[in-house]
Amino acid sequence: IELQKIKQKCPLYEATGNQVPKHKDEMVEREFNRLLDATSYLSHQVDFNYYNDIPVSLGQALEWVIKLQQKNVKHKQIQHLKAFITMQEKMKSNLNKMTDIQELLKSMKVEKDNCLAERGKGASGDNSILQEFNLRRLNREMTQLCNEYDSLVTQNNAIEDKLTQLEASPPSSVYLSVRDRQILDWHFANLEFANATPLGNLSLKHWDQDDDFEFTGNHLTVRNGYSCVPVALADGLDIKLGTSVTEINYAGPGVTVKAINP
Repeated sequence: IELQKIKQKCPLYEATGNQVPKHKDEMVEREFNRLLDATSYLSHQVDFNYYNDIPVSLGQALEWVIKLQQKNVKHKQIQHLKAFITMQEKMKSNLNKMTDIQELLKSMKVEKDNCLAERGKGASGDNSILQEFNLRRLNREMTQLCNEYDSLVTQNNAIEDKLTQLEASPPSSVYLSVRDRQILDWHFANLEFANATPLGNLSLKHWDQDDDFEFTGNHLTVRNGYSCVPVALADGLDIKLGTSVTEINYAGPGVTVKAINP
């Protein structure tokens, strides 16, 4: 028997005749394995094997997990949009505060200019003390407002950076594209071929029960054909072709076969 290792590389081709890109093939295969792991978890860890007292099939479980993944994608989209809106609302609030500060600084500058003009006229006594107090108060409050304004500018710059990052890395809009689903369906079909039945006929709980007893090692094929086995077993035997057997006798040390010569 001439044995030959079967290459593990199995390139997939699309309906157009083009080979599926390697990164796409590997990505979908990883997702296929993740789906099988998820269904195994549902069965063996959560013990979700019946729905309305009817056994769940592997095909049903796979489609349910896919729908849950699609729902999760939509949830991530919603969270992304909420984060975007939150950042925009924060920036809007800061801009409103900055506008209020600008208006307040303008009015305080007018008040300060008036105080300076009054002091220039040479006020004395209590009026002079009051003018000095108002000038110092205005200077202190205007400095505080300027610091607050600068802080808001810094916050808005950080918010703009976060908004840019959110815009540059939006979550996927779909769990599987049409192209991805076609490749995934090939893996499903291959699994059906390996089990000789549609996935809808496979028990979620029991379909992989023989995994622990699979043979290890390389997959092999017989180069000179599987017929070499019966041919080798028949080597040295007196084989008559086109002959009718009339009697087979198992008595004695061996077996006696009687036939009619045509």
